[in-house]
Amino acid sequence: MKLRLEQLFYFEVLAQENSFNKAAAKLHIAQPSLTANIKSLENELNKTLLIRNTRGFSLTEDGKKVLTFSKAVTSLYQTLQKDLNESNQAASGKLAIVASKFFSEIILERFVVQFYDKFPEIKVSCFENEFYTSPQHLSSTSCKFSVVTRLSTAQEKECAPGMLVSDEDFFDEHYSYLPLFQDTFGFCLSKNSPLANRTPIYPVTLIQENYPLTSFPFQDCIITERFLFSSNNIQLHIDTLKKTNAYCNIPYYVYKHIFSQEENLMFRSYSNNISITYYLIYPTEQVLTEAEQIFINELQCYLSQIAFK
Repeated sequence: MKLRLEQLFYFEVLAQENSFNKAAAKLHIAQPSLTANIKSLENELNKTLLIRNTRGFSLTEDGKKVLTFSKAVTSLYQTLQKDLNESNQAASGKLAIVASKFFSEIILERFVVQFYDKFPEIKVSCFENEFYTSPQHLSSTSCKFSVVTRLSTAQEKECAPGMLVSDEDFFDEHYSYLPLFQDTFGFCLSKNSPLANRTPIYPVTLIQENYPLTSFPFQDCIITERFLFSSNNIQLHIDTLKKTNAYCNIPYYVYKHIFSQEENLMFRSYSNNISITYYLIYPTEQVLTEAEQIFINELQCYLSQIAFK
């Protein structure tokens, strides 16, 4: 059995909100991602935990037991974290990490502020790289840690050529890979776009039908006729998406923190449920210091609570 604290936390919030949409909004994740996690929890336990009805859903007897267990686990986990924090107050050291611009600005910088409150003697240096990072970026910097991303889906044939990478091409035996969190990968577009209500919808379809695309990474340059531009100018993306039928491929958390306040823009996940997984990697042969291990534990805890505030 592979129960995850994250699954129990999701289930607890879902029970509190009694709505998948409200729970997903509170957790700052896409509703399909929440549904998939609850289904995974039911599969792990081999039990039905909730039954849908006209008012939303109701917990089964097994669901009520799991909710009680979840609350107890959450309480114990918080107590453990408090005890560990108190014992680690004297920890000191320094480390450097490189990640994408979005991950750095939306997640890392916010996390580091809280981290310094607990561990003022551990100094963390954050560096930004392109939208997608890889082990090669780590080897070209002085950083020991890097956040790398990988797309995955059960329906590979519906993806664009080169969109997915094999295990052999992604995983490098010279690095240790620690999963941080998984997010929905989709696209941002205008609510007036012909794609707004179309189903099903796949990456390869948009390419075949030649829909225009705006893109990150962060360098201003014209790429091809279909690629309108690749730029780090957020407002340029917003204005273009509002005025055209263009779309922009992004993870949900990026949409949530950058585009969701725009009334005329929306986020859609692809019909083949593409997910993007974030890994923390570091050289296999290097032993982690106490400060580095504390940093990793705190980062995992932060992400498990979906603290994208």
